[in-house]
Amino acid sequence: MNDLKEIKNNSKIILQKKKNSFHTPMIKQYLVFKKKYPNMFLFYQMGDFYELFFDDAIQSSYLLNIKLTKRGYSSINTIPMSGIPCCNVNYYISKLVKLGKSIVICNQIGNKSLQKGLMKRKIVKVITPGTVTDEDFLSENIDNLLAAVYEHKNNFGYATLDLSSGRFYVYEYNTKDALLAGIQSTDPQELLYPENFLHINLIKHRKNLKKCSDSDFEMNLAKKLLNLHFGKKNLSCFGISDNSIVLPAAGCLFIYVKSMHYNHFDHIRSIKMLNNQDYIYMNSTTIKNLELVKNLSGGNSNTLLSVLDRTVTKMGSRMLKRWLYFPIRNRLTIKNRQKIIFVLQKHYYPLQQLLIHIGDLERIVSRLSLRTALPNDWLSLRISLRIIPKIHNLLSDISEKNLNILLSYIGLFPDLILILERSIAEFPSICIREGNVIADKYNLKLDELRQLKKSAKNILINIENQERVKLGISNLKISFNSLIGYYVQISNKYLEFIPSHYVKKQTLKHFTRFTFSELQQFQETFLTADFRAIELETVLYEELFDIIFPYLKELQIAAIYLSELDVLANLSERSIQLNYVCPLITEKNEIILEKSRHPVIEEISQISFIANDVFLSQKKNVMIITGPNMGGKSTYMRQIALIVILSSIGSFVPAKKAKIGIFDKIFTRIGSADNLFRGQSTFMVEMIELSSILNHATDHSLVLIDEIGRGTSNCDGLALAWSCVEYLVTQINSITLFSTHYVELTLLIHKFKTIQNMFFSILKKNDDIVFLYTIQPGISKNSHSLSVAKMSGLPSDVIIRAKKKLKELNSIKLDIQKNNILINFIISLEPENISPRKALDYIYFLKSII
Repeated sequence: MNDLKEIKNNSKIILQKKKNSFHTPMIKQYLVFKKKYPNMFLFYQMGDFYELFFDDAIQSSYLLNIKLTKRGYSSINTIPMSGIPCCNVNYYISKLVKLGKSIVICNQIGNKSLQKGLMKRKIVKVITPGTVTDEDFLSENIDNLLAAVYEHKNNFGYATLDLSSGRFYVYEYNTKDALLAGIQSTDPQELLYPENFLHINLIKHRKNLKKCSDSDFEMNLAKKLLNLHFGKKNLSCFGISDNSIVLPAAGCLFIYVKSMHYNHFDHIRSIKMLNNQDYIYMNSTTIKNLELVKNLSGGNSNTLLSVLDRTVTKMGSRMLKRWLYFPIRNRLTIKNRQKIIFVLQKHYYPLQQLLIHIGDLERIVSRLSLRTALPNDWLSLRISLRIIPKIHNLLSDISEKNLNILLSYIGLFPDLILILERSIAEFPSICIREGNVIADKYNLKLDELRQLKKSAKNILINIENQERVKLGISNLKISFNSLIGYYVQISNKYLEFIPSHYVKKQTLKHFTRFTFSELQQFQETFLTADFRAIELETVLYEELFDIIFPYLKELQIAAIYLSELDVLANLSERSIQLNYVCPLITEKNEIILEKSRHPVIEEISQISFIANDVFLSQKKNVMIITGPNMGGKSTYMRQIALIVILSSIGSFVPAKKAKIGIFDKIFTRIGSADNLFRGQSTFMVEMIELSSILNHATDHSLVLIDEIGRGTSNCDGLALAWSCVEYLVTQINSITLFSTHYVELTLLIHKFKTIQNMFFSILKKNDDIVFLYTIQPGISKNSHSLSVAKMSGLPSDVIIRAKKKLKELNSIKLDIQKNNILINFIISLEPENISPRKALDYIYFLKSII
């Protein structure tokens, strides 16, 4: 370890003294490139390897578990070096990208055998976590987003760009909480922010943060860049005003991407403003608590997505995830999706069997536009385009208007299919530099060069046989390597038989390698033909990008609607396999469910899920839920929210019958947690979450609150919970589910007609309880906490002592039913002057003097 530290220190000294040190021409060339990208790993091609030097070598050796060596000297110090085979480079780049590192690729230019002196090199690619587009570096089911955030007077502009698909979105937020929710929903791989960003604490725990110059967020520069790209005088056609706070963030993304050596952005065809009016707003807490895509531990299992996603294309899977993060509020769009899901119930299986052969067109089209597509992308495109007519034929007889409209956006591309069949080999090589990507008979000159290469093999065999006979060495073999070209390798015991016209090229321990005039002439002819063939094939390959350019827009549109078709077929399959029902989407503020079920727990549970009804309307919009711990309160509340989200993406829902309105926001306050990073206790986190709900919920929101007030004293907690319910009823009037162990809250039913009391029932025998998980009207007088505690395995002495103490405490409390009788009696004495609250206060006063 000390040796590694010494090498690293020497490496830094070398870089600091490089101006005054002697370097070889190759290292000098390396340092010129490295100076431009000081904070990125520079992959410097040397023959069949990419080499890394100085500190890059030391870090890569540790991160990639590759051997650390050395090469030459700088002053009196050796230069650390590590190497990666060119053929395996993507594997190692992928590992670095996943670690949040950025990479610069510096390639040799031209043919080494035809160049003398130092090889020419140039930067061909810059790879960062947020700008990768190559299939090898991308997670197939996750949008790979680059994002930027900008702040002005406590308003935030936020922009995301998926370079691998061309999807460019912008958002305006007027609160920190809304910004956090937006960042959590989009989960960018890189997040750019300006030097003067005042709210760094909001994002400092995000991965791959990049501080950018304030000048990159300049408003006028952003407008010029964006207007120039989209060919507009302004962006009003995209719903973006000329002074919108989103412009600096969007402009910064363009500047950053241009610095990555990307020059073609034709697949970025629009910039879309996502408005809160179009989607159900969910803050970061809600997204986390409902476990839509990630579970509470940050994993992918036991989430709504894990139950719902049976898509058969990668782009469909990504679209479904976006739908869950951004449920829509457009009733017509939801109903249109429902109609397609319904008609596909009889066709989803054959449709999915076709869609499974569709490649990731969304990302392929982007690579075609960026001119970075690999041969396999062209092959996948050709296979996909051959499948599309079969999809049309399968669905052509279905007379559903919305499905027909969707299909009309998915073109057939007969001309493009012919082009791809003529130009791309049936089984192309992995990369163009290996040749054999362009099909035979596509170009006459290429066919001639390939024929020359084939005949050269026979010529080489003849030369080899001829030399074996001349020298009398039966195992003589002619070989090739990239350093010395073609050679004859002779065992040293045969050196006396070597003729004078043989020229020594290399001496090994047991062998010597030679060349001669005929072999040199063959090498010049063959290598020239081989290089010319690869060169011509590369030119033809580049021309294909120009040929396909006119089709890119239609291909991009087809990719979007193929993704949607995949999602809808998936939801159709789920509706059948999971026994989901089509909900009636109403204009009222209501949730009416018969025999509703939790979509996730139903799937993972080993026992049958107990279904429950829900009736929440404008007349009865607040539900106070009591019952024991583990009785089902939290599950019940979560399942209602998940069913609302499912209905808002157009999906069928787990219930026997369902009527659901359109909601503008969903809020949850479930569970207990602290935030040690911000110095916040469990109670403070609870209050912050509650504050967000009470300050932002509306009469069209869905609010779920579980156990407010547990983090403080009983009286303080009850007072807060009481006033919270009153505020929700009188000031907000949202659809609200409020679970609690404060049975006193059930008294509010006497004050507000919109409240209903519900409880989860149990069976009790002696000290043991059985959870029935069934909700019904009424009140649970006992939380049965001691019985639940006993089930957890607490020592029996603790349980016995707790029971005695509970009896003591209960002896000074009046039974809740007696409270109700006394309240009604006191109110009846003077109904105009005594409210239920005053009556309850009077009862508590009586208690205090007993």
